[in-house]
Amino acid sequence: MGRSFGGGRSGGGGGFRGGGRSFGGFSGGRRSGGRSFGSGFGGGSRPGGFGSPRPGVFGGGFAPRPTRSFFGGGGGSGIWPFLAGMGIGRSMNNNVPPAGPAGPGPQGPAQTSGGCGRGCIVVVIVALVCALISTALTSVTSCSTSTVEITASTHEREALPADAAEKTVLYDDADGDWIHSPAVVEQGLEEFYDLTGVRPFLYILPNGTSTSATELGQVALQLYDELFDDEAHFVLVFCDDGQGSFTCGYAAGSQAKSVMDDEAIGILSDYLDRYYQDLSIDQEEIFSRAFADTAERIMTVTTSPIVYVAGAVAVVAVVGGIVFVVRKRAEARQSEQEHLEEVLNTPLETFGDAKLDDLEEKYRSPSNDD
Repeated sequence: MGRSFGGGRSGGGGGFRGGGRSFGGFSGGRRSGGRSFGSGFGGGSRPGGFGSPRPGVFGGGFAPRPTRSFFGGGGGSGIWPFLAGMGIGRSMNNNVPPAGPAGPGPQGPAQTSGGCGRGCIVVVIVALVCALISTALTSVTSCSTSTVEITASTHEREALPADAAEKTVLYDDADGDWIHSPAVVEQGLEEFYDLTGVRPFLYILPNGTSTSATELGQVALQLYDELFDDEAHFVLVFCDDGQGSFTCGYAAGSQAKSVMDDEAIGILSDYLDRYYQDLSIDQEEIFSRAFADTAERIMTVTTSPIVYVAGAVAVVAVVGGIVFVVRKRAEARQSEQEHLEEVLNTPLETFGDAKLDDLEEKYRSPSNDD
């Protein structure tokens, strides 16, 4: 069904934590104007998110564990009877390898520079300072001008070892109408894994399935139990309410939660909310950008924009001092040059002959008059 339109609501759900896995939920979509127009907007080979799974689900090196079948039989215990009670069929998207990084773009012509005077250097420095100030001011205002302010990352996190998580499928669109370009969403999910060492799994429920963050958190935890044996996965269950809002549940393995702590969950929630409300991007990009940007933010400590502004002010002060000194020296040299030219242009007669004047004064003294 995809993104919905309508009045939004906001709020979040707290996580449940202990010595093992953690789980919880949150919601977003604070403004009117959500995502989709309703069913029938596509859906690939599974109209409305139901039907048989696509062939080659575990292609490309991804294989199910022999001890359990992702699509196996009915009845029994686990997540599938729970989801079946909500009218959700078992399905899994093809695992298409993420798009590779773009190659280097065309290079512009080589820049050359000739001789440049001190004044030229000062102009260049001033231009660079102006650019720095502009960047700092942009950093200051970026969050306030965005629809959603992103939580700051306040402490360092260490990525999990590369072999901590099994290499498994990255998402399942049970709705059938959210992911039309697998490579787009998988690129962001793979970037999240590369930076954090946490293997993400995104499960998209049919629109309107549930608006309870607590319930979806339980779904995420049960999915984790059913699908993964390691403790380095992060499961996100996403559900659009059909009216311009969404609710998510999540579950993090005991290793993964060292990276995906409460603050990191809040950052992911903020990015999902931001991109969900951005109707200029495709639906796949909501998740791709949210996961990629979350990974980049949580793996570094967010620097306050005030630091950049203070640095820019300091550079301006230094450059201003340099410009002042250079100008004063130039004025002094100009004054000396003008004085020299004045002396050189003065007629010699105006200086007189000091020796002749002394002799004349000597012979005119009274002691030599007879």
